[in-house]
Amino acid sequence: MRHQIMSMLCEVATTLGERDKYDALPQIAALKQLFMEPETIGASKLAETMTTANFPLLMVTTLSRKLFDQYQTKKGSWKDYTYPDTAPDFRDVERYRVTRPGTLYQRGEKGESEATSITESMIHYGVAEFSRQFDISWRVIVHDDLGFIRKVISEMVDAAVMFED
Repeated sequence: MRHQIMSMLCEVATTLGERDKYDALPQIAALKQLFMEPETIGASKLAETMTTANFPLLMVTTLSRKLFDQYQTKKGSWKDYTYPDTAPDFRDVERYRVTRPGTLYQRGEKGESEATSITESMIHYGVAEFSRQFDISWRVIVHDDLGFIRKVISEMVDAAVMFED
């Protein structure tokens, strides 16, 4: 676990160093010393040094990246008992259905079967179009070093699924 945290922090420090144009090697060396050689520093100094106040941006960025996938939207179960239907265009359509016949009853010896019935029903519906757009400039895409804009598409898909539910 210690190695994973150290590698995440070093990765983020490198990314932030490249973005902000500063040398991240001293930070990375200090992180490696703290994580990989805690016995040479002493427990009290390690406990005092390893707080989020010392690396607030680094810790927030790292945690946000790693915990993002845990907050995915749960899909609705209604698709398990429904089926999609089609319409040729945007005009309203009518669909006719027949109900299921009644349940079976036990018949005694030489007894007659009881009659059941079915009824018909009509469903009337139409197609509606829902949409949204997200405007960004080419400059935003080029300067997106954290990859947030690339995640916008999946976020819009999740929003559409939540709307559908």
